[in-house]
Amino acid sequence: MAPNKTDANDADGLAHLAEVGFYREVRVKSFDSMLVRTLVAARNQLLKMATQLSNQIRALMKTFGLVVPRVRDACSRAMCAAC
Repeated sequence: MAPNKTDANDADGLAHLAEVGFYREVRVKSFDSMLVRTLVAARNQLLKMATQLSNQIRALMKTFGLVVPRVRDACSRAMCAAC
């Protein structure tokens, strides 16, 4: 291991690991599986953002004495219908 972390020392270390055979090959995922994973992640992020926005609106309205019921089921149905 080199005492200072530099690009050259990193390259030497990786070359040494490749020579020794200390790495495993990985399987490259197909385009379709990456697409599905990306869409699922985007959907989860949108659901999280919608929940946060709904909670912020409910909290702001509560400060003025307006109690708004949770409408999670309606939002979930609308999001699922769009899928």
